[in-house]
Amino acid sequence: MTTVHADMEVLKGRACALADAAESLATLLDEEATRLKRMDQIERLRQLGSDISKDFEAVRQGEDRARSGESEVTAVDLLAGLATKLIGKASDSKSLQIMSDHLLAAPSRRNPTFGTVFVAIGPKGLPDDARVVSVSFRAREYKRPESEIIKELRSTGKLMFSERSFSLLIDSLSNDILNGKLSLPVPMESLSLLIPRQVRLVRGPSKQLPGPDNKG
Repeated sequence: MTTVHADMEVLKGRACALADAAESLATLLDEEATRLKRMDQIERLRQLGSDISKDFEAVRQGEDRARSGESEVTAVDLLAGLATKLIGKASDSKSLQIMSDHLLAAPSRRNPTFGTVFVAIGPKGLPDDARVVSVSFRAREYKRPESEIIKELRSTGKLMFSERSFSLLIDSLSNDILNGKLSLPVPMESLSLLIPRQVRLVRGPSKQLPGPDNKG
């Protein structure tokens, strides 16, 4: 009887050890699953950051092409205006004088801006509602000041970030996910709370084409 009792105690001890080992293994598996989930989410954010950077570069190149094309148009306008003015003076033609004044004044009136580009994050938050927006393009397209375009975008609930500040945001969110403070998706409400820790809209001066009264 004593032997049976001893064997039972041994088996009981082994069972407890196995139960503890199973519990420890389950804990380790849960921790590993959590770690992998976090790393996967961080990778999604990094991929988003990479995609946004590529989009920024593509939009910047488009802005450069637009600036170059506009410069050529401006130069042609100026040369045409000067030529027409000279001809007008030589012929004493008022209509030619008026036309030359229009051609010379046109670049100054337009003064289009180029290169103001931001990341706009919409109501769905990250990572699914972020895209690159050329404020300069919209301003040229609709013939409106850039400040109005930015105000309009914000009025629709969008958060505006420069390329640098968006990169900082991605780093901050990745760090929070790694430390278990955050999980994807990140809704707009959470992003808004994070804004004080970020430089949201860092705006450099827009580049304007020089007109007759706007050298530079």
